[in-house]
Amino acid sequence: MFTRLVAPAALALRGADLLVADLGTQRVWRLNVDFQHATTIAGAPATPQTQLALSGDLSAWVLDAPARQVLRFARDGRLVQTYRIGTALTLPAGFALAEGGATLITADGGAARWSEQRSPGGVVTEVLPRLADGARLTGVDAIALAGRELMVLDRAGGAVHRVARDGQVLATLGRGELAQPSALAVDRDGRAFVVDRLGSELVMLAPDGSVERWSATQLRLQRIGGVAVDEGTLALSDAAMGQVALLRIRSAAR
Repeated sequence: MFTRLVAPAALALRGADLLVADLGTQRVWRLNVDFQHATTIAGAPATPQTQLALSGDLSAWVLDAPARQVLRFARDGRLVQTYRIGTALTLPAGFALAEGGATLITADGGAARWSEQRSPGGVVTEVLPRLADGARLTGVDAIALAGRELMVLDRAGGAVHRVARDGQVLATLGRGELAQPSALAVDRDGRAFVVDRLGSELVMLAPDGSVERWSATQLRLQRIGGVAVDEGTLALSDAAMGQVALLRIRSAAR
C-alpha cells in the first residue's frame, strides 16, 4: 500500500490514521490511509520490541523497551510526554491506554503482571493477574483494552485471558487453539485477533468461545507480524513483503 515501507512490524490504527514501526528504515511512520500520505515521527524508535498505540486525540504512543520508557507524540510530531518505566517492570512487553489515554497500562512479560500509571512521574500501581483458583498466569506478553476490562496474551499458556482491572481472570479463550501466539489486537465487540504459528496464521477468538482462523496465504501475505483493529478495519503487517494489508471485517452482530 505504501512503497516507502521496507520491513513493517508493530501497528496502531484509529480511523484513517495508521502507525507503523518499520524495522527496515528504523522509523515510526504515521500514514493517512485515505490520502496515502506518510510522515515520520522524529525521535520515535523502531525496534523489534517497539509497540504502538493511538489515543483519542490521535497522539502517537510508542513503547521504547530498551530505554524503558513510553513516549507520547502530538499529532504534529512533537514529543509531549515521557513515561519512565525504570525498574518497575522486568521486561516491558506492550501497553494499553485506558480512560481515554489518561492511564497507561504496561505489560511486564518477565513477571506476568502489569503496571498502571496515570501521569508521567505519577504513582505506579502493580497488578498481578490470577486465575479463579489463585494461580498466577504464566505470562502477560501483550495487553489490550476491552471495554472496562483487559485482554492479556499468555504465550506460554497458549491462551488469551479476559481480566478485570483488579487482576481477576474472568474468562480464558484459545486454550488448545493457539500454538505460538505472538501479537494481539481486540475490537469493540470483544473479539481477540491473535497472530499465531510464527506469523503463518491469524486466529479470531470470540467472547462466546467460537474460533476462526486464516492462513497468511489466504490473506495474501507471507508472514504476519503486527496486528491492529479499529471500527471494522483490520491491519496486518508483513515484513517479508514490505507492506501493510487493510482488511474489512464483519461486525459480530451480523
